Amino acid sequence: MAVDFILSDNGWIEVFNPDSVWNLGFLGTSLLGALFFTYLGFRLLKIKGSHRARMHAYIITLPLVIIVLMILFLNILIPMLGLQQTPPLAQGFIALWFITIAVLLNKYPIFTLSPRIAADVIVNAMSDMCLLVDPQGRIIHANPATTALLQFSPQQIIGIRVHDLLEKCSESLVLDKK
Repeated sequence: MAVDFILSDNGWIEVFNPDSVWNLGFLGTSLLGALFFTYLGFRLLKIKGSHRARMHAYIITLPLVIIVLMILFLNILIPMLGLQQTPPLAQGFIALWFITIAVLLNKYPIFTLSPRIAADVIVNAMSDMCLLVDPQGRIIHANPATTALLQFSPQQIIGIRVHDLLEKCSESLVLDKK
């Protein structure tokens, strides 16, 4: 895309030919890619009950869109319009994105299949009632079939003991009969 590099007060800058079809093609495909990743990111954020999908959107998809737009703005649009000549910053933005992903993936390992993730997938897909309980008997997860049948929200169930849940259910049955 750059036709030449010249040394300026800001360091080496790329010289663009604004009439080049390659610059316009790169700009168009990059914008389409940014729009696709924006759409994908928002779709991932809307998936209910999937912490993994939301983390994928936060860690990979949405930062990628921001960096692509920054690269397009600073390295393509501004020089093509002749408004400002800046040194090539794209490599810095890409390195920043990779560092951010590396740090966040170490903190939130979304690409590893842990037993917790596997259990969530299996339990949420079940059409029968299923509760995951810790060693103390407290509920740590209830699948959608359980919450729908018992008519409790997950917030009302998670953290209480199974015995207490059964008491709640029997109380609600007694109240329904009256």
